[in-house]
Amino acid sequence: MKHPSPTAGPTQATGAVRPVYDAFISYSQRGDKAVARALRTVIQTIGKPWWKVRSLNVFLDATSLSAAPSLWQGIADKLDRSRYLILLASPEAAASKWVDREVAHFIAENGIDRLLIALTDGELAWDEDIHDFRSDAALPLPPSLHGRFAEEPLWVDLRAFRDDPALATKSNQGFLHASLDLAATIHGVEKADLYSEEVRQQRRSVRLAYGVAVVVAGLGIGAGIAAWIATTEAERATRNFAIAKGTVDDVVFDIAQGLREVEGMRLESLRTILDHVEEAVSRLSEAAADDTDIMRSRGAMLGEFGDTYRAAGDRSSALAAYRESLDIAETLAATDPANTLWLADIGVNLSKIGDIELQRNNVEAALEAFDGYLATARKLTALEPDNTTWRRDVAIGLGRIGLARMAAGDGDGALDVQEESLALHRELAATDPDNTLWQRDIASILENMSGALELTGDLEDARATLAESIAITRRLHDIDPGNALRWRDLALRLLRLGDLDTRLGDAPAALAAWEESLAISRSLTTIDPENAFWQHDMAVALQRLGEARMANGSAPTALPLFSESADILKRLAALDPEDDALHLEAAFGLQRLGDANAATGDTAAAISAYEEATGMAETVLADRPNNHAARRVVVVCRGKEGDTRLRSGDPDGALASYEESLVAARMLLAADPRNAVWQADAAETLDRIGNLKLEGDDAGAQEAYGEALDLRRALVAADPGNPDRLRALIGGLERLGYLKARAGDGEAAIVLMEEIVGAGRDLSDVAPDSDGDRMQLAGNLERLGHLKMVLDDAAGALSAWQESVGVWRALVDAAPAEPGRGRKLAGAFANVAWASLFTGDLDGSEAASREALALVPGEAVFLTRLAHALMLAGRIAEADAIYLGRRGTMVGDRSWEDVVVTDFAALRDAGVSHAHMADIEEIFSGSDAAPTEPTATD
Repeated sequence: MKHPSPTAGPTQATGAVRPVYDAFISYSQRGDKAVARALRTVIQTIGKPWWKVRSLNVFLDATSLSAAPSLWQGIADKLDRSRYLILLASPEAAASKWVDREVAHFIAENGIDRLLIALTDGELAWDEDIHDFRSDAALPLPPSLHGRFAEEPLWVDLRAFRDDPALATKSNQGFLHASLDLAATIHGVEKADLYSEEVRQQRRSVRLAYGVAVVVAGLGIGAGIAAWIATTEAERATRNFAIAKGTVDDVVFDIAQGLREVEGMRLESLRTILDHVEEAVSRLSEAAADDTDIMRSRGAMLGEFGDTYRAAGDRSSALAAYRESLDIAETLAATDPANTLWLADIGVNLSKIGDIELQRNNVEAALEAFDGYLATARKLTALEPDNTTWRRDVAIGLGRIGLARMAAGDGDGALDVQEESLALHRELAATDPDNTLWQRDIASILENMSGALELTGDLEDARATLAESIAITRRLHDIDPGNALRWRDLALRLLRLGDLDTRLGDAPAALAAWEESLAISRSLTTIDPENAFWQHDMAVALQRLGEARMANGSAPTALPLFSESADILKRLAALDPEDDALHLEAAFGLQRLGDANAATGDTAAAISAYEEATGMAETVLADRPNNHAARRVVVVCRGKEGDTRLRSGDPDGALASYEESLVAARMLLAADPRNAVWQADAAETLDRIGNLKLEGDDAGAQEAYGEALDLRRALVAADPGNPDRLRALIGGLERLGYLKARAGDGEAAIVLMEEIVGAGRDLSDVAPDSDGDRMQLAGNLERLGHLKMVLDDAAGALSAWQESVGVWRALVDAAPAEPGRGRKLAGAFANVAWASLFTGDLDGSEAASREALALVPGEAVFLTRLAHALMLAGRIAEADAIYLGRRGTMVGDRSWEDVVVTDFAALRDAGVSHAHMADIEEIFSGSDAAPTEPTATD
């Protein structure tokens, strides 16, 4: 790319006519209309003082000369009054006789030195040997330029923006700097000086920019309509009508695109301006209802309005504008099904509609729009099989369908169409390996395929595919290191790579990817500190690194990362008060900052961060009370605030925070009672409230625990195989069961314990390899048995304890060397032995006692169980050997004698007795003799 020094200053063209346009843009409407408009907008406003409408006056014809050749004389007049010609070079422009005619006319009057070139498609390669561009069939220059150059002219590369014109704004550094190259030459100043002036002007007050936008809108559209009315009232000549329409087109597109550059404008004001514009243009359309050129202009206007609304975050208005534009395009195409221009308009609108529906999570509507986009691209390809733009659209359409299928959770379906898309992109790239745009397409579809693979659970292939995408992106960056768009591509893909490495358990690789991404974003922001996209990328990378530090237990090192991220997001949110998503992102950043402060012990700073996050969410809710994402921020942050207050010794403050969280959670559940996330939020908050009310307010605690339990039951009913939900249900049942038992409500406690055991059985089935869950089940079976014994249900107790034996035996078999498991199994056998005494199964009691003693020989409690079974079976001598042999020993902090006598009392209370009990009691009460040594029976 050649960048000659700017001329000393603007000079007047040869001839008597004084130039009124600084530049004339010549382009093919077939592929470059959107880029031409964007280029005109940026060039006209670069370095513009606040008090001027534009810094340069650039002419852009919105009419189609092929449709209205009678307008040529008006175009020639504009060319004669223009100092520079900017040619948007592309294969379509090279093939257009009207572009060739415009170029030939201009250089005949002004010479070749005032021609500037912006490449939008194809390749330009300067050959020093022939002092001209290499000529081949794909040369994107019209015939009038072949062999006309003595040295390489100024040309800039805009190919990255042709298929995604939404990126062609001042906020995109690649587009801005290409525009600066052209504008500096036209201004006759150094590029660096013009850029400095642009940065200074951009930083003027938001209020002043807003005021200028409104004035330009009001005066511009009024002038445009007035010009048309004046000419039509004076005469109805076709030429004057078309020129007036062109004036209106210019004003409309200036307003629509200009409003996208104004920061701080409220949506209500934006809608008012665009509604007035549309009303005026509609009157023009009604005056010539059958004029297809006017119809298409109105459709293009609506498309521009859609882009403006979309940039402002008003998706509903954008969608309505795109749909109306689509209706116009379909009406036109119905009159001429082979008109590729009108078919292309259909495809563009369908693609934008699909994008918005996907952002709104209307997946079915998005799929319908993308299917239509793909069908239109295939129809265009059938009409012009060699047209690479249409073939590329087919590949892009398949990729869009893949994204929608991913959003629907259909990873396999997404892969099917993405693989087809990748094959088409590779096929195109093979025909022109140096086409960097097509290489970027391949990198993009590989990234999307990585997402689909991740969705299917194939993380290794997902990472390998993303790595291939990143390798291509690095090559593209190396080819053009100054291209900020490619640099940003690399930063964003590295973020995703770090996420995948985290899921694969490779924390060092994840950190390396995120750190590189952050370094790129920092470098970009040094180029343009005001670029909101790069600032946002940096904030995300900082959050990822902070979360990694937190996961490693290093909250102090995470704290500055979260702090910087939160500051960036707050600053971005302040610049765009209407962007709810950005405000909620900032609130989430503050939440993470609060978590880090809490982890470092700075409770005051943590509470402050949580309160600020809640405040940001409540600001959104003040205007949009149905914003559920904002409401959930309140739920989560108030809950965390309560946790922090509780840790700092402020239970009253904690309870107040929890109750505010609960109010918000109940509002969410009122909107959607079956939302699982909101149900879980409410249940956790209720449990916290119940925990605080345990001391002094049993009724309040029971009420909170009971409501939480109902929510957890509903969650399990909706997804019975979800282990986390089963665990949460068990925890809730245990809390309420404890409270019932403490209140002396044994019947209710048993009912809850039986439900706990049932949920534990289900959990063991769902997660059979979780030893912790199975141990919990065994412990709950033990507690259930004890409760049943208290309520004189020995048979029920025996059943629970026998099941407990089965659970512990399986755990021992799975890990025989695991310490403690054998003793737990022995204890379970001892429980079975005890319950069997009450049911009359003395053989079973003896067998269980001996199993317990085999596992833990000599255990005193186990010996009592065996002695009782032997005595009740009439085997007195064997029983006495144990009873008398252990006299004088201790069982924990109790004497052996006390343990035995207490057991006898429990047996008698249940109606289980033997005459020998009195003998033993008498011996124990009257003997002071030293205990005998245990016999072999022991």
